[in-house]
Parts: sequence; C-alpha cells; structure tokens
Amino acid sequence: MGVDVWTARFLAGEAARGVDFARTLTLGRQSLYMTQAEYASVCPTAPPKPIVSYADNLFISLGARKLDTIDVSDYEGANIIHDLNLPLVVEPERRWTCVFDGGALEHIFHFPTAIKNCMEATAVGGHFITVCPWSGFAGHGFYQFSPELLYRVLSPENGFEVERMLFRRKGHWREIIDPRVTRRRFEYQSKQATLLFASARRIRQTNVFAHPPQQSDYVSMWAAPLQPAGPKVSRTVHRIAEFLPTGPIRKLRAWREERRSLKRGTVKIRL
Repeated sequence: MGVDVWTARFLAGEAARGVDFARTLTLGRQSLYMTQAEYASVCPTAPPKPIVSYADNLFISLGARKLDTIDVSDYEGANIIHDLNLPLVVEPERRWTCVFDGGALEHIFHFPTAIKNCMEATAVGGHFITVCPWSGFAGHGFYQFSPELLYRVLSPENGFEVERMLFRRKGHWREIIDPRVTRRRFEYQSKQATLLFASARRIRQTNVFAHPPQQSDYVSMWAAPLQPAGPKVSRTVHRIAEFLPTGPIRKLRAWREERRSLKRGTVKIRL
C-alpha cells in the first residue's frame, strides 16, 4: 500500500478538480515511494519528505484536516482497527469526504464486502478513489481488477458515479470509456504491469448491492439477444497471414486488436 509519483499526480489532479480531502480515510497506512525530487515536484507546498516515508504530509498538502487509517492491525499505526472482510458500520455524520485505496483491496479475500465498506464510509458528495492492479500483477494479491468491474460496482444503481478512470500507456494518460457506453468489452493486455486509477463520487445514499452487478455486455444481450458476429480481419491481414508462420500471425492479430480496443475504448488526456 503506497503512493508513487504517478499516484501522487493523480491525487493532485483530483484535488485540482475539486475533490474534497478534508476528511480522508486511507486503507492501510500509505507508504511513500518517491524520490525527494519527485516529492518536491508533485507537492511543492508540502513539508519536506520525512525520513520515515509515509504519505501523511502529502494528504495534508491536498487539504486533509483529519486523516484516518483503517487496517486489520496497528502495526503501521492505524487508528481504526477493523478487518475489512467484515461489514463496517459508519454513522452518516462520521463518514469521510474521501476514502482512498492505494493497493489494499486486492489483498482482501471478501472483496464485495470490502469495497462495500469503502462505499458506505464515503459521505454523499464525497469520493472513493482507488489505485489498483489491473494487468500484469498475477501473484501480487488475491485479485487483479478490470474497468468493467469498477464501472459496474461504482454505478448510479449503487449511489456512485465514476468521474475518472485512467491508466498510463507509453508515458501518456488514457481515460477508459465505460464498456456499457461503447457496448463493447475493453480487453487490453499490457506488456508491463499496469494500474487502474479511478475516482468516483457518491451521488446519493442507497442500498449498495441491493442487486448484484452484472457485466454490461451480457445485460445488453439478455435485453436484445443477437447472434454474435465473428471477428473481422482485413484482406491485408489475410494476405500477409498466408506467408507467415503461426507466431507472427498471432502477434499481428494481437497488435491489431490492441489498436482497435484502444481506439474504441479510451481517450488520451492530460492531467
């Protein structure tokens, strides 16, 4: 659990957008994985980077007046001891304006309970922010997450609205469009470990998971069953494929599918 330079820049961008960090809850004490130069570039108004590298001062620089940490034990100084595998009850007046997961949820076995705890702990008008493993993190925790999962969980049906879902590719930030909008799965296999950066606002109080989330493409098929169309491959690809062994054919098709997926499912942005 921790904050690197890209997570810090994402958080700074969220603060600039108006996200309220006044009362912040972090899942686990957040370590700071930045050099002094990176820290100074992202947090010029924050106190100097401490020798014991926790991210407390970073959140204070973002506007946190009250900073709480929840964890299963107090080994890193958490002030709220609770196993997020179990339901957490928080009175509405004690909820936080920002709940931040910097890499905890993938380590919690009962994920639906854990993320529901995060959502219930977020005040109406506040934000739940997560930076979580997406692709290339097999073995890191129990789970890797997908954009589809986060869009369906953090949905208006559950009282939330995703305002940003980003990832970094080749030095650029890309925003992922909700697969329910594109009506296509966004399938992307990165060549290196890739994180998802998501920020969702709680728009109303409702019974979270009153109806379990369903994958959007299946919901569409159930509503209007259609015969699935086979993948379209251009004549050029067919002609090239006639002269290539199997390995290069697979690479060519994978490259083409990646380009199509990025084009229809993401938008390049600047933070």
